Amino acid sequence: MGVRVGPPKNRDEGWFTGLYAAEYANVVRYGLRRLADSDASAELAQEVFVVAWRRRDEVPDRSLPWLYGVARRILANHWRSRRSAPTSCPSPAPTWRGSPVRRVPTPPSGSPTCGPRCPSSANSIRRSSG
Repeated sequence: MGVRVGPPKNRDEGWFTGLYAAEYANVVRYGLRRLADSDASAELAQEVFVVAWRRRDEVPDRSLPWLYGVARRILANHWRSRRSAPTSCPSPAPTWRGSPVRRVPTPPSGSPTCGPRCPSSANSIRRSSG
């Protein structure tokens, strides 16, 4: 559980509207310093305030540092998920040849790589080596 700073006061829509109006621009600027893209930083701010609404009982009275921490964790999770995503090319769907009883998949062009569109394919390696 998060750390509470005193009992939460009336954490209703009015409280949230005030928090949003007071801190939205600061959270967007935080995102701009790290993302250099205004659309991405606005989306980050939206995600931060969704978390703030869901966890409104945990938001301290001095909320900006808490909001920055949420933004930092959202960005870290995003970067971590992009880093761990596979970078391999998708393999094309196999085509089938032979009788319906015994079907053998036809290997894709450029096997064992993923085909001529993939930069690691045998064709592109041959072209780059002369």
